[in-house]
Amino acid sequence: MNTVDNEKRETPFSSNGIRLSVGQWIVVAIICCAAVILIPAAWERLDNFSPGEDSRQPYELSHDYWQYQRYCRLACMEYDTVVIGDSVVWGHYVSKDNTLSHYLNEQSGGEHFANLGLDGIHPAAMKGLIRYYGKDIKNKNSVSVKKTKE
Repeated sequence: MNTVDNEKRETPFSSNGIRLSVGQWIVVAIICCAAVILIPAAWERLDNFSPGEDSRQPYELSHDYWQYQRYCRLACMEYDTVVIGDSVVWGHYVSKDNTLSHYLNEQSGGEHFANLGLDGIHPAAMKGLIRYYGKDIKNKNSVSVKKTKE
């Protein structure tokens, strides 16, 4: 055999293969874990998140539970009571200044109620959302509103 044939046999075939040693894989795992932990923490510090009066989770972000968790944490720090529910609380077909929480604030004479409603959420999904992303609500006054069939 000639040397060209020996070189071809020594190189195993692979398509787009990444061959790393065990130590290199450990370094990759550490970098990935650090990124998963540090990037969201850094984003939360860098993002100027200030919802403001009569705020609610934007419809486009109804499925962004991380954003909901951030708003829930902030609402629980700033307001006495949080109002939880689906489109009835969120204010489907109405502006921010025509929601239930807005009128509760108007009647109470100050900013005491936060709108933590989500448009289009199913009650089972709401239960999971509160359990896993709304832990700040645990020791807060809360009002839960749901639609009833007539």
